Amino acid sequence: MPSAVALAALLVACAAPAPTVRPAVMPIEEGFVDNGGVLLYFKTVGHGSPLVVVHGGPGASHDYLLPNLYRLAASYRLVFVDERGSGRSPRLEDPHAVHGGEDGRRRRGGAERAGAREDRAARSFLRRPGGGGLCLWGSHGEFVVDGNLTEVEWLDRLRDITVPTLILVGDHDQADPAMSREMNARIAGSRMVVLPNSGHMTFVDQPDLFVRTITEFVR
Repeated sequence: MPSAVALAALLVACAAPAPTVRPAVMPIEEGFVDNGGVLLYFKTVGHGSPLVVVHGGPGASHDYLLPNLYRLAASYRLVFVDERGSGRSPRLEDPHAVHGGEDGRRRRGGAERAGAREDRAARSFLRRPGGGGLCLWGSHGEFVVDGNLTEVEWLDRLRDITVPTLILVGDHDQADPAMSREMNARIAGSRMVVLPNSGHMTFVDQPDLFVRTITEFVR
């Protein structure tokens, strides 16, 4: 009899439904924003305060950041944006033609005052049907610049950044950490973190440390 009772209890336990835990569903939204005739692609993922993610390049898109950055979506609403002329955001035949009237004239005047060299680099990228990064960086990739970007230098503008700034770099990043140290020195109050055993893709090489560093800084 005791054996029969034990067997019955076991069968009841096996038949009982296991407790269920409802998985967290992270909402995803995507679309285009029409910014004065310029279509910019965006995708949002997750809950919480917005965290805007701007990809590298020029010529890249947000895709290479995924799925690694999805981990941040548990705490933030990530807003991925494809920059103008990159990824799903269409390129423009004439970047000056999108704003008309007095506003357009002010914008064009501002672009001219900003410098013709920077303007040439931007237009050559935006008009290129593909491979805009090659046009700007040059034939050796983004770490040896011999393309149109040799005419552009914005180091002196870093001092104009006044918001809290975190600079993340891998200890053997192909973009020499010395560049990050210079940025750190020029951006007042900025914080620099060197991730060990990491190259250029710090979010791939050190995913846990990357997410923790970002989360602690944003808090």
